[in-house]
Amino acid sequence: MATFAATDPDIMRMLVRRTDYYHNRFDAQYETVLFFDQTRENYHQFVRKLYGFYKPAEERLATVETQCIH
Repeated sequence: MATFAATDPDIMRMLVRRTDYYHNRFDAQYETVLFFDQTRENYHQFVRKLYGFYKPAEERLATVETQCIH
């Protein structure tokens, strides 16, 4: 029993170190997910702006082509 009491703080230290390690890994993974989520959102906004620019341009080009043909 005396040997267990002597190693008890070491076991607790090891467990704390282990939970800190996994906690840090979870934080890093969560930040990575947040980063890619934000990147995807920026990409979607960019595509929406691009589509909003090209859609009227295509419609105008279609009207100009019909005017040129007729």
